[in-house]
Amino acid sequence: MCTGLPVNCNDGNACTAHACRPEGGCETSFVEGGCDDGDACTLWDECAGGVCTPLGDLSCDDGNPCTTDTCRAASGCYYA
Repeated sequence: MCTGLPVNCNDGNACTAHACRPEGGCETSFVEGGCDDGDACTLWDECAGGVCTPLGDLSCDDGNPCTTDTCRAASGCYYA
């Protein structure tokens, strides 16, 4: 059981797990599985070696030659 002042061991990485060691400090380990890299233009994000890595990209082609198709990381497909 950790005692004393609370320690924040979270590094903000979805691909790592954190625990407080009884002797003090933090213990970090890699996790596997799905994650979210926060980029709306990537698909099928997976943890690999402690890094959230996309396995594909979102296709924003709407098939309309009169639009410019782009992808914005914050919101996804955009057509102008």
